[in-house]
Amino acid sequence: MRVAVGTLVLLLLAAPAVADEAINEGVMKGLAEIEAWDPAAAHEIADELAARAPDDVAVQVLLAQVKLEEGDYAGALAILEKLQKAGHPPDPELFALIKATKKEMEGYTTRESEHFVLFYKPGRDAVLAPYALEALEKQRAALSQQLGYAPPGKVRIEVLEDARALSHVSTLTLEQIHTSGTIALCKFDRLMFISPKALARGYDWLDTIAHEYTHFVVSKMSRNTVPIWIHEGLAKFYESSWRGAPGLGISPPSLALLSEALKKNKLIPFDRMHPSMALLPSQEDAALAFAEVFTAVEYLYGKGGRALLVKIIDNLKGGERYDASVGKAVGTSFARFQSDWMGYLARRDFPRETLPLSAEKLRFKEDAKGPEADKAKDPKREEEIRFGDFLEIQDLDGRKLAHLGELLRIRNHFPGAVEEFQKAYVRVGSRSPALSNRYAQALIKTGDLPKAEQILQASLKPFPGDPRTQLHLGEIYLSSKRWNEAERAFLEVIGVDPFDPLPHAELVKIYGDRKDEERKTREVYVVGVLVGRLDDMPKADKGTIVVHCRPLAHVIVDGVDSGITTPAQIKVPPGSHVVRLVNEERGFTRDEAVEIGAGEEKKIDVVIDSPSPQVPASRAE
Repeated sequence: MRVAVGTLVLLLLAAPAVADEAINEGVMKGLAEIEAWDPAAAHEIADELAARAPDDVAVQVLLAQVKLEEGDYAGALAILEKLQKAGHPPDPELFALIKATKKEMEGYTTRESEHFVLFYKPGRDAVLAPYALEALEKQRAALSQQLGYAPPGKVRIEVLEDARALSHVSTLTLEQIHTSGTIALCKFDRLMFISPKALARGYDWLDTIAHEYTHFVVSKMSRNTVPIWIHEGLAKFYESSWRGAPGLGISPPSLALLSEALKKNKLIPFDRMHPSMALLPSQEDAALAFAEVFTAVEYLYGKGGRALLVKIIDNLKGGERYDASVGKAVGTSFARFQSDWMGYLARRDFPRETLPLSAEKLRFKEDAKGPEADKAKDPKREEEIRFGDFLEIQDLDGRKLAHLGELLRIRNHFPGAVEEFQKAYVRVGSRSPALSNRYAQALIKTGDLPKAEQILQASLKPFPGDPRTQLHLGEIYLSSKRWNEAERAFLEVIGVDPFDPLPHAELVKIYGDRKDEERKTREVYVVGVLVGRLDDMPKADKGTIVVHCRPLAHVIVDGVDSGITTPAQIKVPPGSHVVRLVNEERGFTRDEAVEIGAGEEKKIDVVIDSPSPQVPASRAE
């Protein structure tokens, strides 16, 4: 939220210290530079005005706004508090925003690359830094070529703990964030994104920050003149540039949704997307809108390449309306552009079957409240939670068969599980990633790796972003010594769920064998952070798991060997963990799920009487 021009006019009229019309004009000019995404120019104007009229209320508000844009939240708050004490109460919305932002960012630490500074809270979010900075540097290089522009200086990126934190530092409500599935913003001259740990299964966070950086570049190079539908279309189209090429960022379920809306003549008009996709009434509407603007830019790119897109941005920067700008760039009217785009959609390839958008719908952990949250913390209720994944299966008989297969699988009756999953798969096919993955897990247990790989590869076509599929494929690739394919699969997992230690641990081995010391060092560090052995989180903020087992047992935490035997005290970051106890001589393996908070101590006390019938926890449950 920026102070609107009208708000500043009211401030000017109410401020008795303002008598110089030149000061008024200067304040308005400074505000205009902020609106044009040039806080450096606004800073120069504000400093000059402050030297001439240091007690002017509007000048001080402008200074606070500049400091907000620059990330100096303490400085911005100090200015507004001083005004309030002097009897000039600031705009309450701006005051609340700056106060909440300062509070949210307390205790954050930073990691930097050549062109970016990442702010994050010490703890598990430290693992995001190396991947985020690498992806952003690649995105910067790609957009510099594609759009011919790279912003000066270092870009500020903030990792937020959850949706609540995003609502505090933005102008969005918590309800709007959950309803639309908003997980990141480009606002106040910085990028903000929610940590993947706040979602039940993560999300495509690397593509997301590349998407937001594209917004940043377009805002800077256009002086914030690009309308939201073109802005979002460019960001969605270019978000995949860091990993190879533009135009790869749209998912098959979103395209299937667009295809259905096209048939029913229920597209969302471009004007309804204003002022923000985050204000659309549902995640389904947001997905449809993104698919529409993506294909609009895809069509324009196919017609004239990057030069045409840059021409549209330049026309908008020059003051033209979006309809005139697009029409002029394509050499026709805007109405004709829309007609041609619709013709392009009629010819474009779409998925041939309806795909459940629910399979990729964002699920915030904080949405689990009351009894459901208690279930999630109770290992005895794990089966009940597990079956919820099959709700994406519309075919009732297919869902029942999948449930039966899962009951057999978690009880180690793998041949029977394969049989039931096969029956369900005949009915459902690859339309359910949960079914495909559980079926593949049962096949792996029976030794039928080729069939498991076939099922997983089929699932990747409609759902390429599912981390469970990539993780299981990575394991299959490792078993057949296809190291490069395994590496790609594990990196795909990290691009969605970077907090699972297992793909990182496997990458340590791959990079070690390859003598790639730089990447091996990165993965060793990440594993250390995730199992609590190495990070910048104060010890008081960690939890302690006290483990006893009689006779002794080897302790594995979250799939990574701790190198410790019982009795043991293990420091771990807050969150969910799985402690595996192994006594090879007794043929004993047991997994104990632990949910722990900061400063908490949880105890595990096990007596080995006989080999445990419990199946080891899957890497991607």
